[in-house]
Amino acid sequence: MSIDDLPDPVGPADELVYAITYQNQSDEDLQGVVVHAEPDPNLAFEFSSPPEDGDLFWDIGSMTPT
Repeated sequence: MSIDDLPDPVGPADELVYAITYQNQSDEDLQGVVVHAEPDPNLAFEFSSPPEDGDLFWDIGSMTPT
């Protein structure tokens, strides 16, 4: 998993966009995959696409190997 942010640096009260990228690097299908983000507590989280499953969790489900 990796997280990129744009713009960098961001000014006070400006919008910051995080791009979370994830992949299954194993040789097996994975089940029950959940991605969780813990941003700086000074950030106000507004929305995500797809929407998070509450408290910045994303239920990915199954992932095939890459």
